[in-house]
Amino acid sequence: MLMHPFQYLISGLLSLLVGYYIASRRPETVALKSLLLMSVVTGFWEFCVFLSKTAPDAIVAARYWMIILGTSHLVLPLYLFTLLNIAEKRDWRNMLVFVPFLIQVMIMVQEPYLSNFEFRLMEVGWTYHVIRYETPLVVVGLIFVGYLIGIVAVFVTLIRKTKLPVLRRKYTLLFLSFLLFQAVGTTVINALTSVNVLIPTASIGGISQFLAFLSIGYALTLKETALPVAHPP
Repeated sequence: MLMHPFQYLISGLLSLLVGYYIASRRPETVALKSLLLMSVVTGFWEFCVFLSKTAPDAIVAARYWMIILGTSHLVLPLYLFTLLNIAEKRDWRNMLVFVPFLIQVMIMVQEPYLSNFEFRLMEVGWTYHVIRYETPLVVVGLIFVGYLIGIVAVFVTLIRKTKLPVLRRKYTLLFLSFLLFQAVGTTVINALTSVNVLIPTASIGGISQFLAFLSIGYALTLKETALPVAHPP
């Protein structure tokens, strides 16, 4: 086990530092407030992953894993909500992106969903593994993929509509960062690890989130007035 779980601890600290940076700027836009919440949720998620992997037994690990389920599935709708408030004027309908997440939560707390998993003590600590593929698992997974597709679609819209070259480069950087570090580095690799296609040591979710928040932090070095973020009327 040794150092592997500590990637999540370091990543969690970095995401909270990004959140602190946003808070220090006293964000007034919905997009920045949402990004602040996303950084806090991600930090909490990463800390719980660390605690789950280093737990003394499977029962304690599973308790932290229940928190991980909620926070990890909340990050994507928060990200999508943030992007929607950058791409368009503030609209209450943007809040509808959280409806599928609520459906996920209602499914994930039920036994038919939880029975698809089991915990095993591996060299990297406690890890979860998929042991069956029942309908609740498929539904939650499809909603998750839907969020990924939605984020990609909004990123493409931002890049195409942005007239300032510097912002286009920043959005492109964030888009590539999302694809590489969050969609592939976290989601795909974690999924392949959970079904035993990859070995547990291949799980680099902490490192991927660390790099993703480095990219977000870099983008935030732009002056807020230069960002085409919709302000409240």
